[in-house]
Amino acid sequence: MKSVKNGLGLGSLALAAALLAAPPVIDSLGGLDTGATVHARNGEGGGNGGGNGGGNGGGNGGGNGGDHGGGHGQGGGHQGGQGHGNASVDRSGFGSVREDRSHGLALGHEKSHDKSHDKSHSIEGRSLGNNHGAIASALGSLNAAHASATARLNADPYSRVGLIAQYEEAVLEGRELSEELERVERELAELYEQAALADEDPETIAAEIGEIEGVLASLDPTTEEAQRLEEELDELEALRGAVNDSIAREDEIDAEIERLEGEQERLEGEVEEAARIEGESLAAAANKELNDEVVAELDALLGIAPEDDPVY
Repeated sequence: MKSVKNGLGLGSLALAAALLAAPPVIDSLGGLDTGATVHARNGEGGGNGGGNGGGNGGGNGGGNGGDHGGGHGQGGGHQGGQGHGNASVDRSGFGSVREDRSHGLALGHEKSHDKSHDKSHSIEGRSLGNNHGAIASALGSLNAAHASATARLNADPYSRVGLIAQYEEAVLEGRELSEELERVERELAELYEQAALADEDPETIAAEIGEIEGVLASLDPTTEEAQRLEEELDELEALRGAVNDSIAREDEIDAEIERLEGEQERLEGEVEEAARIEGESLAAAANKELNDEVVAELDALLGIAPEDDPVY
């Protein structure tokens, strides 16, 4: 993957923390020349911070939280928990099958992924509108985003324009990473269900099928009870087919789960790294408190505002 994948709302994670302690954040950019154009060194100069922000993390995944000065809190926490244990298999989709029949494998895979750079900014609170003077004043040093795409591409990485270019790249790459991670999670969820089916007992299912067939033989097929049992019989037949298929492909399914879990872990790390770069670059470029409206204006200026969060 690219070194910085830009994601739907990734900057949330490291964004606020970076701005809360601006000097350390800027230094963490690796040799960043923070002279008079960016921030005072050696503890001189006040650090701007404050506001609400936070990322939540849980399970066995990494949680990152950040405080973006001025109340622009963005949660980029990405957490995941995966458990393998013995429990009854949820047979939703196979109809009314007896619960006491199952002793299958419950594979818990719980993911909570706050989209990085989450655009939950309140549209109601925006007051910048089309007042170009107010917008320019609010953006401050971020007006450097007016530079052309070519200028941003060729800018010194530690200049205002260069820092904004890094922020833009991190946002876009983070969105791409987030989409890829969601795809992997969907595939894993399906595989976990298939793996759980492999732990079912085909003989138990076959015995239930035989029992229902015996009852049906003594019923008038036009009765409501007979029709209900026919439906249950169809569901059990479908379940038996799925179980047999999962048992036959058990090794293949396990190998694919292992592969995708490795890919998931890699993507989670890249999502967090993109969020860190996004937050630190924005904090260094802004060098002041920011709020939702200013960040939304910056994203609109760069042409990276999410489609579902228009700027008015």
